[in-house]
Amino acid sequence: NLNSVPYEIVDAVLYINYFVYGDAIFNIDYDTQVQVSDVNEDGVPLTLEDLYFLIKIVVGEALPYPCNNSIAETAMFMDFGAYIDIDMIPLLDTVCIGSASFVFDGQVQATLPMYLDTIGFQLKQLYDPVGDFTRVIIYTFDQAPSLSSGRLLNYSGNGLLSKAYLTSGKGCGIDVTVEVITDIDSDGQPPLPTKYILHQNYPNPFNNSTIISFDLPVGTTVALTIYNNLGQTVYEQRADFTVGNHTFEWNGTDKTGKIVASGIYYYRIDAEEFTQTRKMLLLK
Repeated sequence: NLNSVPYEIVDAVLYINYFVYGDAIFNIDYDTQVQVSDVNEDGVPLTLEDLYFLIKIVVGEALPYPCNNSIAETAMFMDFGAYIDIDMIPLLDTVCIGSASFVFDGQVQATLPMYLDTIGFQLKQLYDPVGDFTRVIIYTFDQAPSLSSGRLLNYSGNGLLSKAYLTSGKGCGIDVTVEVITDIDSDGQPPLPTKYILHQNYPNPFNNSTIISFDLPVGTTVALTIYNNLGQTVYEQRADFTVGNHTFEWNGTDKTGKIVASGIYYYRIDAEEFTQTRKMLLLK
């Protein structure tokens, strides 16, 4: 905001507004404001990476030094016509998501999925009737959650996602591919799964409880097993499910109902011949 005080929260708010309202928010000295927007000093101003790096500086999670925020991961945004799912293709098991922005051709009304809302994500949006497009940004000033797949945005209206941008919790840009899903049944639901998938739990890290989601291409019995960092079995649950996407909820207790300690845990599902294990973090 060119008030000679760098890295203020008002600077972050102004930057967030840029991703909703566009260039019009730079009404003091446009050229200078754009120039100083290159917060990570990578030579490219006005990027989502700059915004999230600024947020990390404001909340004390990063120092205001040049930062190499080159793209380290890739992701696919799947637009189902009423919601957008993310499918990460990470170098590691999970990636922390810091912020995302979307541009829709047409008018939409966007909302956050409940789990992102409960862990501190915020959303801003604006429809431009002249250009007939809607800008949406989601971001957090809190600790970025880890995920590899799941719901990222809900929306209603007749808009179509045309552009999307994503940053990791480290402020790195993530290369995004947008796929519009047209194979949807008469109830507006995506097609049934064709393979077994164990998704990353959400939220993660979590406090008290977390959701473990999985896809089944056939109806079968699914066994959930949770281990501590020593490989000891902490919790087990079994249930019968039909074909589709289903969930278990774990409330951070062991087999006797006793609350377990903070730390790293591993969850595994077994279904027919399929077995997969993922890592999660319980913080209290």
